[in-house]
Amino acid sequence: MKLTSIGNSVHKWFLWVLTIIVLLVTSGLDHNLNRVWAQQFPGPISMSMGGAGAAGFWAPESALVNPAAISLTTPMDVGLMYQDGSVQRGVHKTGLGLLISDNSEDVLFPGAIYYAKGSRKFHNQGAQEQLWSVILGKFYWEKKLSLGLRLTYLTSEVAGDRQYKQLTPGFGAILQMTETFSLGLALENLTGSDKKVPQAFRLNPETRIGVRYKPMELFSLLLDISRQEADNPDKEGVIHLGLESHTNAFTLLRLGGQWDNRIKQNFFTFGAGFDGPRLKVNYSLQKALKGTDGALHGVDFRVSF
Repeated sequence: MKLTSIGNSVHKWFLWVLTIIVLLVTSGLDHNLNRVWAQQFPGPISMSMGGAGAAGFWAPESALVNPAAISLTTPMDVGLMYQDGSVQRGVHKTGLGLLISDNSEDVLFPGAIYYAKGSRKFHNQGAQEQLWSVILGKFYWEKKLSLGLRLTYLTSEVAGDRQYKQLTPGFGAILQMTETFSLGLALENLTGSDKKVPQAFRLNPETRIGVRYKPMELFSLLLDISRQEADNPDKEGVIHLGLESHTNAFTLLRLGGQWDNRIKQNFFTFGAGFDGPRLKVNYSLQKALKGTDGALHGVDFRVSF
């Protein structure tokens, strides 16, 4: 027992030392990366499955879609994520993110810290941005119900304008109906958007519901429906659909689609991953079905403890 305890302590100290080093390197990078950063960066796993994940999945980045998913993830994890590309004409995204999560048995509340840095450009309007998120969650009801909270702080230095700051909470819940079926609800940016912030950079309220069906260990199907609750007069929503399959013990393939009625655009998504015992790498691609020849690419490098 003592050797196990010492081993766990060494793992934790190594994780935090690695985290500090990566965070210092990330924050020191020039974040004028030419263009755009998504407000709620989903990570390459969710992006490759059409942006779905409200009902949760095994990777820590699922907590970026629904904070309640933090209770479902690996015990300890540190990951570096990068995203770059364009999926709409005149819109480009670039960003670098660091996600640290702790869901080990001896923590009172599973949690995560997420830091992202990059820039966004919408047609002729752009901004340099930094985003911080703190996520906490916990299981209830014999581990059938998971609840989570997120606090997000975003600073946007809009070109030709000034710096805008937004602080907003989010809430999530995941209900494990059976061993193969779960339901999820995520409510983001509950305080609403500041009308002083240019529309393209507002953290607008969003409602998302989702289901996850996992009939076998090596296969999952995810379906989400989301809707932006402000700057959306017609109350148009987005359908997110994703499929994940283990091709063998260490590799995964993912496919998905996204149907966005608000911007009248549909997207195809694809991804692949290496799921090693400690090292994990994932790649994603999102491409619009019309209107642009570009694509959005994402990648992550993670170490699990």
